[in-house]
Parts: sequence; C-alpha cells; structure tokens
Amino acid sequence: CIQGPSIKGWLSASDLHLWLQSQPHPVAGYVLEDVLTIVKLRTGTLEIFPEDFVRMTTPTFRSSVWLKELALARGARPGHPPPEVSYR
Repeated sequence: CIQGPSIKGWLSASDLHLWLQSQPHPVAGYVLEDVLTIVKLRTGTLEIFPEDFVRMTTPTFRSSVWLKELALARGARPGHPPPEVSYR
C-alpha cells in the first residue's frame, strides 16, 4: 500500500494502519484508533501526502538534518523517499 503509484495521490490513515500491521516492528500492534490519532495530530487531516510521510518518518533534530537530506536525495523524485525506504 505504500509502494507504487497511488491513484489518489495520498494514503489514508487506514492504508497506513494496514501497512504497519505487516511490518516486523512493535508498531504492527497499533490499533487503528492510535494511528488515526497520530495522523490527525501530525497532518491536521486523516490523509497522508508523500511530504507528510517523509516529515513523519525522518528525524527532526538539527543534528540529524544530514540524515533526512540523505534519505530524500536517494529518492527518484525530489522531496520523496526512494521505494526501498518507503516500503518494506
């Protein structure tokens, strides 16, 4: 659900929840209500555009700016993470 062209151009919080459930990480246990709350808090809506996903999943500390820039520089499109970063 994260990888590939999205017809609508964005992900819903439900799409993100489905993707998280398939990940080998503790976030796989998050319930939909938790994901809805986090997405609403971070984006102001229940829609996640590519730039929102990048902002939510990359470091925000000034000392880690280089890491965010490195991840974005590897993307096929400027400002978007490459498929291997955005999809597992």
